[in-house]
Amino acid sequence: MNNTRFLGFRLLGALGALSLVPVSAQIVELRATINAQQETTASASPATGTAVMLYDVATNKFDLTVTIENFANPITNSHIHEGAVGVAGGVVTGLGAEAVYQRSGNTVTATFAGVTHGGSPATLLSGGAYYNVHSATYPGGEVRGQLLPQPVKLVAVLDGAHESTPNTSTAVGAALITFQPDTKKITTRINVYRFTNPLTNSHYHEADPGTAGGVVHGLGGASVYTRTGDSYGAVFADQTYGGDTVKLLAGGAYLNVHSDVYPGGEIRGQVQVSNRTTESRLVNVSNRGWVGTGDQVLITGFVIEGGEPLRVLVTARGQSLAAAGVTGVLADPMVSLHDAQSRQLLTNDKFTETFGAGELPAIGYGPSNLDEAALLVILPPGAYTAITSGVGGTTGIAISEAYEVQP
Repeated sequence: MNNTRFLGFRLLGALGALSLVPVSAQIVELRATINAQQETTASASPATGTAVMLYDVATNKFDLTVTIENFANPITNSHIHEGAVGVAGGVVTGLGAEAVYQRSGNTVTATFAGVTHGGSPATLLSGGAYYNVHSATYPGGEVRGQLLPQPVKLVAVLDGAHESTPNTSTAVGAALITFQPDTKKITTRINVYRFTNPLTNSHYHEADPGTAGGVVHGLGGASVYTRTGDSYGAVFADQTYGGDTVKLLAGGAYLNVHSDVYPGGEIRGQVQVSNRTTESRLVNVSNRGWVGTGDQVLITGFVIEGGEPLRVLVTARGQSLAAAGVTGVLADPMVSLHDAQSRQLLTNDKFTETFGAGELPAIGYGPSNLDEAALLVILPPGAYTAITSGVGGTTGIAISEAYEVQP
């Protein structure tokens, strides 16, 4: 029996609080809790509120939503100021007075769209700006909220065609990155496939697409990766990013993996802010059938759509099915992952030896039997097939599954 199913992992555009964000946007979210206690000049105002800013690093424009309750005084002005927590700073962007707000009793709200930021992008992204609302009673500011950047998800898809000097390498790679702008802490998850040449180094560089730039943050050579055949995987956790925050978030940085054959870089991918929705979303395909010998394998197909990579868990289970009353199970399954050109990327027959095996318990969807198989990988967009077979010609009933999992 030869069963095939196809799963589409669909990527949705990121829906912001104010508008639909275009795919090319480089959006960073900042949030503020608004109250009188943050003012540097004493204020006894009972008003409190929240603000959410969506800042497009590439265009230096922002959308801002504000809600403030218990604000009885007429608003005489409101601004974005530059200043650290507890420090008064100058106005960099004017927003306006009572007329630009909507009032219902003592609750005021406002939506500002497409506002050009008048201050320093680097200062804003480092948490050095605040929202301030003024009244006649408190002309220096009645309530204030520090604008704090939220963690940013970034992605990169790597290949030889994107090198500043394009090459014919068949190697590909994908990375999922989390960056905290105000602390510059960065975590990079990366997988590289079909990398047949010795991997000599990997870095973040700064330059626009199509041009070469200098190294700003090193990751390392083959010794810092886990290698399986011609594939490599690594997690570089909680590092301090050595480059420029604005350039990283505006698409002006790239990941580069070097080899001895291509010392200037074998595969490269421009780093972009992810436009996927941040809500947790797990998609699954499950395919159960008989695994025999020869071409009697179990085939599960799935497609990663859109322009961003995804992290996927692919499993092949046999013996754990016995607990559900299934008889004649496959004693020792093996899973191999192939791309759209039928080229093998990875194979595994013991899940404890796969990339990221230590994370499987937290994910909660991995195999439970030591002789079952799993692949936890970051994949570029495209079509893939997972082939389940039996180690040493073993046969029986198996189940093949593929999940999208959050980094």
